[in-house]
Amino acid sequence: MSCIIINISNVTINRISISNNSISIGINTRAIGHNSTFVGRYICTIGRDSIFVCGNTCTIGRDSIFVGRYTSTIGRDSTFVGRYICTIGRDSTFVGRYICTIGRDSTFVGRYICSIGRDSTFVGRYICTIGRDSIFVGRYICSIGRDSTFVGRYTCSIGRDSIFVGRYICTIGRDSTFVGRYTRSIGRDSIFVGRYICTIGRDSTFVGRYICTIGRDSTFVGRYICTIGRDSTFVGRYICTIGRDSTFVGRYICTIGRDSIFVGRYICTIGRDSIFVGRYICTIGRDSTFVGRYICTIGRDST
Repeated sequence: MSCIIINISNVTINRISISNNSISIGINTRAIGHNSTFVGRYICTIGRDSIFVCGNTCTIGRDSIFVGRYTSTIGRDSTFVGRYICTIGRDSTFVGRYICTIGRDSTFVGRYICSIGRDSTFVGRYICTIGRDSIFVGRYICSIGRDSTFVGRYTCSIGRDSIFVGRYICTIGRDSTFVGRYTRSIGRDSIFVGRYICTIGRDSTFVGRYICTIGRDSTFVGRYICTIGRDSTFVGRYICTIGRDSTFVGRYICTIGRDSIFVGRYICTIGRDSIFVGRYICTIGRDSTFVGRYICTIGRDST
């Protein structure tokens, strides 16, 4: 045995009236222009041959289309698929999320604003102003000259026949190579492989982590700042200024004269033909030997 239950409800249908290109549904009134379509939720005034599908108030001109969520004013032959306001010129396309002003024959595929010149391409995320025959593949701003390439993440100004493969700013001269991470000004025939700033002369090499100014025929393998003369080597951890034919194997600062050796842990000033093998400071005269732990001043021919 089956049982059928029937619910009876009262439904109130508001009167629909059309007058002078307007439509009224219930207590709300829509004013629609000539040859327009309204599919929104509030009041929308649309010009001729337009379509409105947004959720609030939208005023659109002739021959334009709005498929976003707020207000958009678009020029002739434009397309808007963003979410806010977009003013686009003739023959341009906006596929971003905010505001974009694009000139003729340009394309915006980023997320914010991009002004691109003739024959340019923008694939970044913010603002990019690119000249003729240049390309931007970074994430922020890049101004590149003719025949240049930018593949970094921030700003790069590169001259003719130069390349940037770092993460920040690099200005490189002729026949130079940059593989660092910050700012680098390199002269002709020089190379940077560090992490910060390095100014290197001709025929020199930087392989450290911070700043290094090296003269001719020098090598830097330290971690901070090193100023080394000709035919000298730095293998310590901080600063070392060594004269000709010297060797530094310590951990802090050492100023050594000719033909001297430093193997201590702090500061040592040693004269000619002397040796330091202790742990602190030692000043030793001629033909002396130091094997202690603190300071020792020894006269001539003593042990």
